[in-house]
Amino acid sequence: MYFFSSKPNDDLEIFNLARVEYIVKDAKLYGTNIEGQFLYKIVAKKAQASNTDRQIYLEKVFLEYNGNQAIDWIIKSDKGQLLSNSNVLALSGNVTVQNISNKNNMTRIATDYLEINPNTYTIATNRDVLIELDNNKIEAKGLTAQLKDNTLNFNSNINAIIQP
Repeated sequence: MYFFSSKPNDDLEIFNLARVEYIVKDAKLYGTNIEGQFLYKIVAKKAQASNTDRQIYLEKVFLEYNGNQAIDWIIKSDKGQLLSNSNVLALSGNVTVQNISNKNNMTRIATDYLEINPNTYTIATNRDVLIELDNNKIEAKGLTAQLKDNTLNFNSNINAIIQP
């Protein structure tokens, strides 16, 4: 705008730019550590951002860790949002966190909202959660988990349905 404006330079401070949106189809975002080593990949059917906010909005989100880290969890959701000024990915709509290490007895976590910090392998929600583990079902409200250590912490009441 500066080079093509017919207005004098003094008026540029008061010149109001219009909202500009950026949309990428089949987006892939890669996360690395401080040394630049690949940690995880976020794939989205669509990624959208604008020049007026510092958020990235995602549709049909899939997150997987690099196989060299021994993180056997994949995460899917209908929508996602990369929160500005943080490493948090907020997921919503049919969120599933699935352990893929054991094909016979798969662990699956389902909720409608989840926040994940992919760099620290931490997930958290304060919403209703359904955990399927070895053909058993556990219902809880709220969950914090450490994917690297495979540990789950529940925030409140737990109902378990144990299959014989």
